[in-house]
Amino acid sequence: MSETRRTILAALAGTPLAKQTSEQEEESDQRRAVKAAGFTDEEADCWELCGQLAGAYFRLEKVFASSAQHENDQHEISHAIHEIQNRLLARPTYRRYLETMRGK
Repeated sequence: MSETRRTILAALAGTPLAKQTSEQEEESDQRRAVKAAGFTDEEADCWELCGQLAGAYFRLEKVFASSAQHENDQHEISHAIHEIQNRLLARPTYRRYLETMRGK
């Protein structure tokens, strides 16, 4: 992990983005799983930060009256976060593909 990334994560540790103990264990399980799938340390950092972002966003106070809140808002945010996760998940496969093609 780069020094800048460590600094950012350390700064976040004192904010509401910080996880509780059981969530930290889950985060460790998540990190181990994506590393086993071929993620680099930086990709695993992004994966963890994506989860923290999702949690922080959905804890935000609603700014619209319930009648003005678009019914798909939560769904659209979830979809956007899943899009980022899907792109992260594709990186190890594409990296392996490129390595295989270079070897020919």
